[in-house]
Amino acid sequence: MKVMLSCSGRYYVIVQSQKYFIYNNKQCTYGVYTKNSFTCLNYYSCTNLYYSTTLSKCIECPIEKRVFCLRTGKCIKCETNYLLDSKNNTCTLFHIDNCLISQNGICLKCEEGKLLENGLCVSPKNNCQQFDIDANCLLCDTTWKLINEGILCETVDIKNNSNSQRNITSCVDGYFVKDNKCVSCQDKYNGSYLCDSIQPLQCNTTLNYVLEENKNCEKSSCFLMENTQKDQNGKCLSNQPNCRIIVNNKCVTCDENYILSNSKCLSSVDNYYEIDNSTYGYYRNGLDCQNRLINCFTCNTANSCLTYYSTNYMTGDGLCKPQNE
Repeated sequence: MKVMLSCSGRYYVIVQSQKYFIYNNKQCTYGVYTKNSFTCLNYYSCTNLYYSTTLSKCIECPIEKRVFCLRTGKCIKCETNYLLDSKNNTCTLFHIDNCLISQNGICLKCEEGKLLENGLCVSPKNNCQQFDIDANCLLCDTTWKLINEGILCETVDIKNNSNSQRNITSCVDGYFVKDNKCVSCQDKYNGSYLCDSIQPLQCNTTLNYVLEENKNCEKSSCFLMENTQKDQNGKCLSNQPNCRIIVNNKCVTCDENYILSNSKCLSSVDNYYEIDNSTYGYYRNGLDCQNRLINCFTCNTANSCLTYYSTNYMTGDGLCKPQNE
């Protein structure tokens, strides 16, 4: 209790309690006393309780699941997920399908995968979990493989391996991403197993394809029916008759009784016969017989004519010229 002097020269007393005191059946925390009259300036609050005038104190509201009650015991607010029945003065559990938190019959938060709409939890429209005010989808259902196309959530390609909200980021083995779709490597690059949008990365060995230096998948040469020989590098090649050793697809050594000519193996008997008769329209070049010069009947080198046709004449340097030149 304090005694104070006002500006007018009058005395007044301030009465204050550590908790509260009862004044006119109310819990007053402090007030002022002047001229034999007391005025309460602040009343004690019964938070989550109500004031009983009979008991002159705050007591719990007798209604289950209440939050606030009037001093008459009438409930004015219920706990979360409970609905106030004012007529019967009760708090009743209010169930909203797929709702986690509700208040006064209105859902405030839905379970994951459900959309809050007008106080209820509904299934996402077109697999969309969140819309903007223009009805454009902001977030597609993350429990499904969906691509956000703006208005709709579209199911992604079944060959999709991973995706973001708006793009396919990778495809399963054997496919690559093109225009937000998964395209077959085999359709793009024949014989390929793994690839990107530029080239094959790995060939289909099950089908006997190998990756060549040019980055293309080619059928392994050893699995082609016509390839019955191997060169010195182990590469399978088509048969080259009578050839013993092949290097870089060219014969370098022939079987016995065969002579190498232009990377081919010729019978030594046939070749000698051709060489012996080379003067009749051909000339000898090593072990080969080459075609004669133009207008020359017989010759012994590429630039030396021995005899010529009657319609031609031979110059001093061994060339055959027409008679009219």
